[in-house]
Amino acid sequence: MQPKKLSNSISTGGGGGHFEKRVQASYVVLMLSGGYAPCMPCWPITQVSVQGKINGFETDDLIVYTESFSGNEQAKMLAQIKHGIKFIKNDKVLEDVLNAAWIDYNNRELFNKDTDIISLITGPLSVTDTAVKWLLEHARSTTSWEEFNIRVNKANFSPPKSKEKLSVIFDILKKCNLGVLDNHLFYEFLKRFYLIGYDLNYEYGVILSLIHSHISQYEGVDAKGVWGKIVDEMGVANRDARSLRRNTISKDITREFDRSKIVHAPDELNHVAVVNNFSLNSGSKEQITLTLFGLIGGWDESNKNDFSAIKEFINGI
Repeated sequence: MQPKKLSNSISTGGGGGHFEKRVQASYVVLMLSGGYAPCMPCWPITQVSVQGKINGFETDDLIVYTESFSGNEQAKMLAQIKHGIKFIKNDKVLEDVLNAAWIDYNNRELFNKDTDIISLITGPLSVTDTAVKWLLEHARSTTSWEEFNIRVNKANFSPPKSKEKLSVIFDILKKCNLGVLDNHLFYEFLKRFYLIGYDLNYEYGVILSLIHSHISQYEGVDAKGVWGKIVDEMGVANRDARSLRRNTISKDITREFDRSKIVHAPDELNHVAVVNNFSLNSGSKEQITLTLFGLIGGWDESNKNDFSAIKEFINGI
C-alpha cells in the first residue's frame, strides 16, 4: 500500500474554512465597534449575513449591509471568500465566482448597480494577479470603455499581463452571458467588482492586528479572547445561514462593546499650572473687579433684581 502524497495544510487541514470564518468575523467586529467596510461608503454596518443562498444570492459567503447616518440611503457588499484563486483560463474556481457575480449583478431585485458592490475576498495574490487589481481600479477611475481600453493597451503604462487577465475575465463573463457580451456592459461590471486581499490566514498578519486594535478601544477588554469568541460565533452562523445584527449576537460578545471607550487626555491638559498664594489684595482694582465679575457669570440687564444686585456688588468693591 502506497503512502499518501504530501499536500498543503490549507487543503487538508480545513484552512479555507478557517480563513472564511475569520474574514466574516472581521466584519462583525467592524459592525460592533463602529468601523466601516472596505470599498464602501463610510456608513455604519447594520447587518452581516452569511451563506446567503437561502435569500437568493449567488455570491453568498458574506453579505454586508450598511446604512447612511440619516437612514435614507443603504448599500451592501456581496462577497465570495476564497483563500486562493488564480486568474487564468479554465480555472473552475474563478469561473464559479464570476458566474455567481454576473448573475447577482444582473438581478435587479437584489442588486442596485448604483450603490451595491460585489467583491472577491482572497488571501495574498500572486505577482501577476495584482494586475487584476490595477484593471479594476482603472475601470473605476476612467469615464468610458474607450478611455479604459487605451490605458490597458498603452505600453509601459499598464502592468505586464494586464490584457491577458482582462481577456480571461471577459471570456468567462461572455460564456455566462450566453456567448454575447458588449464591451460597455463588461466595463460597467468591472466598476462594481472589487478584489480585496486579507492576510487572515496568518496568525500575526496586519489585518488581525487592526482587528485587535478595534476591539481594544473598550476599557478592560481582552482583545484576543473576544476575537476568538466572534470567530466561534461565525461557525454557528455559517451552519444556520444566519443574519447577524447587534441584537442577535450573543450577549457574551456584545457586552464587551458596551464598555466605555478609553479616552486619553492630551498631554497639554495633563499639566495644569497651579497658582499659589493668590489673594484679592495682590492685584490692581481693575484686575480684582474683572476676576470677581468672572466668578459671577452672566446676568440680565433688563431684570430689575439682577441690575440691583450688580449695582450693589460694584458699590461694595
